Amino acid sequence: MASLKHIESAPIAAAVLDAHAHAMGALGSERFVGAATEAVEGLTHVDRFYVFDIAGGAGGLRPLIHFCEPEKPHVADGMYASQFLPRDPIRRAIDALDEPQATIQLRVKPRDIVADCYRRMLEHAGIVERVSFIRRSNDGWRCMTVARKTSSGGFDDGELELLGGFARLLMPMIERNETLAHQGSLDTQGAIDELESRFARLFPALTRRERETCARAAIGMTAEGAALDLGIGVSSILTYRKRAYQRLNVTSAYELGRLVMR
Repeated sequence: MASLKHIESAPIAAAVLDAHAHAMGALGSERFVGAATEAVEGLTHVDRFYVFDIAGGAGGLRPLIHFCEPEKPHVADGMYASQFLPRDPIRRAIDALDEPQATIQLRVKPRDIVADCYRRMLEHAGIVERVSFIRRSNDGWRCMTVARKTSSGGFDDGELELLGGFARLLMPMIERNETLAHQGSLDTQGAIDELESRFARLFPALTRRERETCARAAIGMTAEGAALDLGIGVSSILTYRKRAYQRLNVTSAYELGRLVMR
């Protein structure tokens, strides 16, 4: 069965503080998602890493960080929130989270998932264990989830202590990152709009999504950042970017930027 554990009293190890400092160094920038992912990987290997918000009431889901192995089958956020989340052990953990500052650790095996379709997807992907760290946010709950495949093996207690400590520091950090990022969003959006116009004028063969993806790549936005900004999956961003690079005969964001900034 899935197991619940309160971890707010667990000590913060030196390695966790180093990981926190690494993520803090990118606070408010497009590098933040990548830096947070690197921080987790510096603590221990994970095959999947997500951070998302679950709203109160109907339980809408807002993705914040998304990292996984390339072959992961895509699950739309709306589909997960409406069909899988109500029967996911995460829902039971949320119901048990009655203290505002408490953080709960939830360990789940695929067999603990009662939604047949979702369980089969995890089993097909070879997931051996999924661990979520859940904490109340302003209007719902924030969840950091990591998972490993059979080839990587399950998590041991020492690894979960490190990940739990980092989750406790990362979750409030995300709020600060969003505040700082929002302060610069107007200037950033203006630059993106201008670049989209240039791509449309100079390269009319590009589709709208390709122009949107190229504009964001040209200012240094990561694939994850572009996905969040456009509200589509990371895999879609990578597909649009690959197609656009082939059309434009470029191999990097640097070359892409030179096409429209010279």
